[in-house]
Amino acid sequence: MFGDGQVKRTAAVLIALALLMSACVAVEERPGPHPLPPPHRCKARHIYYYYPSAFVYFDVNRRLYFFLSNGAWVAAPVLPPTIVIRPDRFVTIELDVDRPYIYFEKHRKKFPPGKKYRRHRGRHGMH
Repeated sequence: MFGDGQVKRTAAVLIALALLMSACVAVEERPGPHPLPPPHRCKARHIYYYYPSAFVYFDVNRRLYFFLSNGAWVAAPVLPPTIVIRPDRFVTIELDVDRPYIYFEKHRKKFPPGKKYRRHRGRHGMH
Protein backbone atom coordinates (compact mmCIF):
# COMPACT_ATOMS: atom_id res chain seq x y z
CA MET A 1 0.00 0.00 0.00
CA PHE A 2 2.73 2.50 0.99
CA GLY A 3 6.13 2.44 -0.58
CA ASP A 4 9.22 2.18 1.65
CA GLY A 5 10.16 5.85 1.01
CA GLN A 6 6.63 7.04 1.80
CA VAL A 7 6.66 5.24 5.15
CA LYS A 8 10.00 6.75 6.12
CA ARG A 9 8.81 10.27 5.25
CA THR A 10 5.56 9.84 7.16
CA ALA A 11 7.44 8.48 10.16
CA ALA A 12 9.88 11.39 10.05
CA VAL A 13 7.02 13.91 9.97
CA LEU A 14 5.27 12.17 12.89
CA ILE A 15 8.47 12.12 14.94
CA ALA A 16 9.08 15.80 14.22
CA LEU A 17 5.53 16.67 15.28
CA ALA A 18 5.88 14.61 18.45
CA LEU A 19 9.13 16.39 19.32
CA LEU A 20 7.60 19.79 18.71
CA MET A 21 4.59 19.00 20.84
CA SER A 22 6.67 17.61 23.66
CA ALA A 23 8.70 20.82 23.66
CA CYS A 24 5.58 22.85 24.44
CA VAL A 25 5.48 23.64 28.12
CA ALA A 26 2.65 25.26 30.00
CA VAL A 27 3.91 28.37 31.74
CA GLU A 28 2.27 29.69 34.84
CA GLU A 29 1.19 33.32 34.45
CA ARG A 30 3.38 35.37 36.75
CA PRO A 31 3.78 39.08 36.94
CA GLY A 32 6.93 40.15 35.15
CA PRO A 33 9.39 42.79 36.22
CA HIS A 34 8.13 46.32 36.50
CA PRO A 35 8.21 48.13 33.18
CA LEU A 36 11.12 50.46 32.64
CA PRO A 37 10.43 54.16 33.01
CA PRO A 38 10.35 56.14 29.78
CA PRO A 39 13.84 57.05 28.53
CA HIS A 40 15.28 60.30 29.80
CA ARG A 41 15.04 62.79 27.02
CA CYS A 42 18.22 64.79 26.91
CA LYS A 43 17.73 68.09 25.26
CA ALA A 44 20.11 68.86 22.49
CA ARG A 45 22.60 71.57 23.31
CA HIS A 46 23.05 74.19 20.63
CA ILE A 47 25.93 76.66 20.49
CA TYR A 48 25.24 80.03 18.91
CA TYR A 49 27.30 83.08 18.17
CA TYR A 50 25.11 86.11 18.76
CA TYR A 51 26.11 89.32 16.98
CA PRO A 52 24.47 92.13 19.02
CA SER A 53 25.18 94.89 16.49
CA ALA A 54 23.27 93.06 13.74
CA PHE A 55 20.77 91.03 15.81
CA VAL A 56 22.08 87.86 14.16
CA TYR A 57 22.57 84.36 15.54
CA PHE A 58 24.88 81.78 14.00
CA ASP A 59 24.35 78.10 14.87
CA VAL A 60 27.86 76.67 15.06
CA ASN A 61 26.88 73.01 14.52
CA ARG A 62 24.25 73.44 11.81
CA ARG A 63 26.12 76.35 10.19
CA LEU A 64 22.95 78.44 9.90
CA TYR A 65 22.36 82.13 10.42
CA PHE A 66 19.16 83.40 12.02
CA PHE A 67 18.25 87.01 11.27
CA LEU A 68 15.26 89.31 11.05
CA SER A 69 13.85 90.02 7.62
CA ASN A 70 10.70 92.17 7.28
CA GLY A 71 9.77 91.43 10.89
CA ALA A 72 10.15 87.63 10.63
CA TRP A 73 13.03 85.39 11.63
CA VAL A 74 14.76 83.65 8.75
CA ALA A 75 17.27 80.77 8.80
CA ALA A 76 19.81 80.63 5.98
CA PRO A 77 23.34 79.31 5.36
CA VAL A 78 24.51 82.81 4.31
CA LEU A 79 23.55 86.33 5.29
CA PRO A 80 21.99 88.67 2.77
CA PRO A 81 24.32 91.45 1.57
CA THR A 82 22.29 94.00 3.53
CA ILE A 83 23.40 92.47 6.85
CA VAL A 84 27.03 93.00 7.78
CA ILE A 85 28.55 91.45 10.89
CA ARG A 86 31.93 91.93 12.47
CA PRO A 87 33.37 88.43 12.87
CA ASP A 88 35.22 89.43 16.04
CA ARG A 89 32.17 90.92 17.78
CA PHE A 90 29.99 88.09 19.02
CA VAL A 91 28.88 86.42 22.24
CA THR A 92 28.79 82.64 22.56
CA ILE A 93 25.47 81.38 23.89
CA GLU A 94 24.46 77.79 24.67
CA LEU A 95 20.77 76.94 24.49
CA ASP A 96 18.60 73.84 24.67
CA VAL A 97 16.47 75.05 21.77
CA ASP A 98 16.95 75.05 18.02
CA ARG A 99 15.33 78.49 17.60
CA PRO A 100 17.55 80.97 19.46
CA TYR A 101 15.41 83.95 18.51
CA ILE A 102 12.72 82.93 21.00
CA TYR A 103 15.08 84.50 23.57
CA PHE A 104 15.90 87.51 21.39
CA GLU A 105 14.38 90.10 23.74
CA LYS A 106 16.44 88.72 26.67
CA HIS A 107 19.61 88.64 24.58
CA ARG A 108 19.00 92.13 23.20
CA LYS A 109 18.68 93.50 26.74
CA LYS A 110 21.61 91.53 28.12
CA PHE A 111 23.92 92.28 25.17
CA PRO A 112 22.98 95.70 23.77
CA PRO A 113 24.63 96.75 20.51
CA GLY A 114 27.66 99.00 20.62
CA LYS A 115 29.36 97.40 23.60
CA LYS A 116 32.44 95.26 23.34
CA TYR A 117 31.89 91.78 24.76
CA ARG A 118 34.30 89.08 25.70
CA ARG A 119 33.55 85.81 24.01
CA HIS A 120 31.56 84.12 26.74
CA ARG A 121 31.73 80.38 27.14
CA GLY A 122 29.07 78.34 28.88
CA ARG A 123 25.50 79.04 29.82
CA HIS A 124 24.00 82.47 30.10
CA GLY A 125 20.89 81.45 31.98
CA MET A 126 18.87 81.69 28.81
CA HIS A 127 17.67 78.14 28.40
